[in-house]
Amino acid sequence: MERVVHKAKSFKEADAWDRQQQLGMPPQQRIRVARVLQQRVFGPPKAIRTCLKST
Repeated sequence: MERVVHKAKSFKEADAWDRQQQLGMPPQQRIRVARVLQQRVFGPPKAIRTCLKST
């Protein structure tokens, strides 16, 4: 994933740039980015049986 830095002069400009960047990505790339961010926050996915297993 290529990192891009953009300095905005206002929150409104930053929000518009974010929206434009997201709309410019193909759907598969947006899904891939969402999965990477999800794994960074929540860690690797767990098996459903492990999650439902009672202790």
